[in-house]
Amino acid sequence: MKPLLSICIPTYNRCKYLKKSIESIICQSEFKNGEVEIVISDNASNDNTESLGIEYSSKYSNICYFRNTVNIIDKNFPLAVSRGSGIFRKLSNDTFIYLEDSLKYICNLIKEYKYTKKQILFLNGQRKTYQEELIKCNSFEQAAIVMGYCLGWSGAFGIWEEECDGIENDLSGCELRFWHTVKSCTLMNEKKSALICNKELLYAQTVQGKDLSYGLYQVFYINLLSIFRKYIDVGILSREAYEKVRKDLLYDFFTHQIILWETKKSNAIYDANEDSKELLFAAYKDEPYWSDYEKYYKKKKTMFIIKQKLKAILKKLHIWDIIVTLHIRDQ
Repeated sequence: MKPLLSICIPTYNRCKYLKKSIESIICQSEFKNGEVEIVISDNASNDNTESLGIEYSSKYSNICYFRNTVNIIDKNFPLAVSRGSGIFRKLSNDTFIYLEDSLKYICNLIKEYKYTKKQILFLNGQRKTYQEELIKCNSFEQAAIVMGYCLGWSGAFGIWEEECDGIENDLSGCELRFWHTVKSCTLMNEKKSALICNKELLYAQTVQGKDLSYGLYQVFYINLLSIFRKYIDVGILSREAYEKVRKDLLYDFFTHQIILWETKKSNAIYDANEDSKELLFAAYKDEPYWSDYEKYYKKKKTMFIIKQKLKAILKKLHIWDIIVTLHIRDQ
């Protein structure tokens, strides 16, 4: 039986995170009854990913493990999707933990729209300004405004089987590190509509030593926004809509990233030659909302520092681990 859903996981050297992600999937009924398959596309990892993939694929017929001979970087995204066999294929980060009944929810969406092939994108509750669980967009511009910078999140991407013919050779956007974003925008433009799922279905594990050496400013400001600008040039996206996406990127994405970088509270690996804060502040300083943003940033930074101090006190009192455990259990 063809699976309804292929969860396609491009992975590289994240064995311990991948194992937890797989475990959060295989315990759910939709995996057990064969409606869901897991496709692991290993980008030539040099940790224990290969043995893990072989172990799980040997045990479960609906887990497929593939290993690339060399690291092909972002070209592994379309390759992972091409390796699925499901009616609908969803990109999945190797850190994702799927919540209880999340697969049931996604499978029900697939059943409802498998004949009309509505483009389905996933917000996972990241845009707090939208309260609806399902947002129906009837134009490229409307979908672009709702998704905004979240189109750059690999977990947002989904595609129907019929749209996957030759997709492993469709590499546009890989050079920007946003293959999935370019492909989503192409489909949004072709279909002139999208169904955006804003329900929280998963959460990501925190990666120790996450590699951000590609440069936050270069990738998430220059590269990501260049994708949206192309649609302004051809008259599909208005300048006003683009500026809204750009403003949301500053407030909702970069603010937290800059604070982590500036306070040295992130153990991620950054580009030593890129001062993200200086570059971003220079890019936005002439905007009419800049003075309001400076106040917003200072408030966010102050609150972050206070929370970090509180966290340190709770850790010293051996309370923090209990809070984290209870939080994960609730999710």
